[in-house]
Amino acid sequence: MTIIKLNTASFKEIIENNYVYADKTRLIHELLRPESEDAIFLSRPRRFGKSLLLNTIERLFKGPTDPQGCPKGLFESLWIGRNENDSYFTDIFHPVIHLSMSLPSSSPEFLLKSLTLILKRIGVSHDLDISETPPAVMLVDIVEALNRKYNKAVVLLIDEYEAPVTSNFNDKALAKANLGLLKDFYSPLKILQSQQLLRFVFLTGITRYALLWDSSELNHLKDITMSENYSTIYGFTHDEFDSCFSEYLSKTLKTFKRKGVLGASADTSDLRKAIFDRYDGYSWDGINRVLNPYSLLNSFKDGKLGNYWISLEPSAKFLYPLMSKNPLAFTSEKLRNLSETKINMIELGDSLSPISALFHTGYLTVDKITFVNGNEIYNFKAPNEEVGAEFREVFTNSANDYFGIDMSARNNAFIKAITAEDADKVTDMMSSLIQKLPAKLHNPNEKHYHSMFYSYFESMRNITVSPEPVGTKGIPDILLILENKFYIIIEIKYKDDKIAIENINETDYYVEEKIVKKAIKNPELEAEKLAIMAMKAIRSVHYADPYKAEAKRILKMGIGVFGKEKVKVLLENEDQSKLIIKTKLLEGEVILLNKYVETFSIKEANILKEKASKLKNTISFLNAEAEMLKRKDFGEQNNDVDKLAKEIENLKMDIENLKKLS
Repeated sequence: MTIIKLNTASFKEIIENNYVYADKTRLIHELLRPESEDAIFLSRPRRFGKSLLLNTIERLFKGPTDPQGCPKGLFESLWIGRNENDSYFTDIFHPVIHLSMSLPSSSPEFLLKSLTLILKRIGVSHDLDISETPPAVMLVDIVEALNRKYNKAVVLLIDEYEAPVTSNFNDKALAKANLGLLKDFYSPLKILQSQQLLRFVFLTGITRYALLWDSSELNHLKDITMSENYSTIYGFTHDEFDSCFSEYLSKTLKTFKRKGVLGASADTSDLRKAIFDRYDGYSWDGINRVLNPYSLLNSFKDGKLGNYWISLEPSAKFLYPLMSKNPLAFTSEKLRNLSETKINMIELGDSLSPISALFHTGYLTVDKITFVNGNEIYNFKAPNEEVGAEFREVFTNSANDYFGIDMSARNNAFIKAITAEDADKVTDMMSSLIQKLPAKLHNPNEKHYHSMFYSYFESMRNITVSPEPVGTKGIPDILLILENKFYIIIEIKYKDDKIAIENINETDYYVEEKIVKKAIKNPELEAEKLAIMAMKAIRSVHYADPYKAEAKRILKMGIGVFGKEKVKVLLENEDQSKLIIKTKLLEGEVILLNKYVETFSIKEANILKEKASKLKNTISFLNAEAEMLKRKDFGEQNNDVDKLAKEIENLKMDIENLKKLS
């Protein structure tokens, strides 16, 4: 049985001690082929195995004669050992410079001293006499000296290449100063590459910073971060999980049951699913997904589904400062339909793309990639339960501060009101949300209020929020899913009070509701009109149809927002919609029958006149009945509608008899 070992980046130690290891040597072989790119960048979040990958590559290039190299025997059980002969491990030899940029960087001066010291140590390890000069010059001197000594081009491996910037992310001045120092340090790489002094350059890190990549320092590197070919080079794939941990499942299942993590009747498939829900889901191509290696190893080691990766760096240090500026930027709608330029790299300061920052640091992952007009469009989401729970917690806290409302405290109140279909209570809650928002945060456009309501719902627990879910019958603004498959379909209509109200009244949305079509700037009335527009849209486009098969209960919510002055919410369940439609059809039949009967009134036959008169009276009665239906509670309508339908059927029979008599 393999052994779970934490916090080691030594390939040799892992293989010799039979530690758990996912064989990535086939992908490493692809990277190192002569025809492959010779200058590469690959980013991943922290603790995903970047250092181990570089250590493996280092040992391959150093060859079997170097004490730090690897003879073929260490690889014989792996893909590369089974598919390459002995000469491969000898001929691949090149001198290696392996730098880790996780250096003390509390000031540019400290970073400069740290970098100088580590370069001097590299020189000493190769018996080179390297003068203490600026780090960029020292790097060039070392590369040239190694090339002369071994008559071979040098392999340069740089781990956490931007660590002095990322570790000081919240100190913008320090981060920018360190970024400038790194810019100078990396400036010789392109020249050394063009002079063929470098055989292979591989940089790893968390993200790309525009200041480095938009200029000439690193723009010659091939970024394979989003490449499908290398999407599984870090982390455990599903097959690798089954291969590496099959022996652990039965053992861990007993521990999980004993600790109450899983029920008494759970089996290994239940455990596997629980682990996948907790730690799986990371993707960089929208197709292949891997489990977080750090969390997975810790979970098996401890026998619990803990929050391991998310606890490495407190969210208060990175996630909360980013979200608290504007939680509306992190609603589900903002994580969709982003172009590659929006997520490829990040900048420091006010131009920082928060979605890009959270993606590269591991708080978000690629859900899917689509192509529109030949361009890649990305959708993002939290990768799994471990990250998702923290993401929602921080989102809720930042939304609390942003809106000045305790969102989490409103969760139960909202669910209670919506379950009871209490439109007045829900209206009060929506109105309170907008009215408490500082005036400077109001933005007079419909999308702003969409985002605000998204954030409001997403900050609530026990509610799944899906923005603009695509259905065969149309796209509602928001879909909420509560427990027990209770679906809430939401449509939002907005008009600012600066927009002429006559534009609203040009529609026929209000005829059936008997709202007078007159331009009165009354916020309460106009908000109600907008809510009716929203509800009519839900009904007329049949937004509910795609969900009828899976939902046990469907509620429609029309929200009308008249500027920041008034909000109105209308609620209607699916049964109510059916009654409304059926009532309208019956009313239409009454009108048609009325007109038809009038044609008989010109007949001279007394019997026909008498019959027609009776029919007119009956139709007048039915018309009044149809009107009464609107004023009754929906719960009383079923019998009334059925009765009305039956009366109309009798009328039709009378009409047929009249035809025969005439």
